[in-house]
Amino acid sequence: QGILLRRGTAGLMANAIVTGYNPGLDVDDAATFAQFNSGDLLIKSIYLNNTVNLAGDSDGVPTFVDADQIRSGDLEPTGFTYVDGRPGIVTGTTFDAVITHFDLAGTSLEPVDYIGAVEDANDLWWANWSVKPDATTGDLVAASN
Repeated sequence: QGILLRRGTAGLMANAIVTGYNPGLDVDDAATFAQFNSGDLLIKSIYLNNTVNLAGDSDGVPTFVDADQIRSGDLEPTGFTYVDGRPGIVTGTTFDAVITHFDLAGTSLEPVDYIGAVEDANDLWWANWSVKPDATTGDLVAASN
């Protein structure tokens, strides 16, 4: 799974993109659904592009009432990619047209005006901070653009 929420997960998950998984989002067990239904688990501005976006297993799928909670389609980020053959990490303006970012003001998260981890091709906060598998050896190496 791209994201698996279980065992009573609570908190805020916002402004994320999940692509290339099957399923993209799986919410498991009654305790997690209770957190979602009570508002203690917030899922806001998530874009899914996966073989199956929402797991329809025996636990079911949460009822998303806000159109900006989850959107799906076939957009993929471009630019630098962590792993060969995988989508890039820059969303660009095409994502802005299909899903609105969730305003993080008043939360403990850093407010941004975009979804995904990277604002644009000039946003290099991740460079030399994160790692990826080397295409030849499989060893973890510093990611750079």
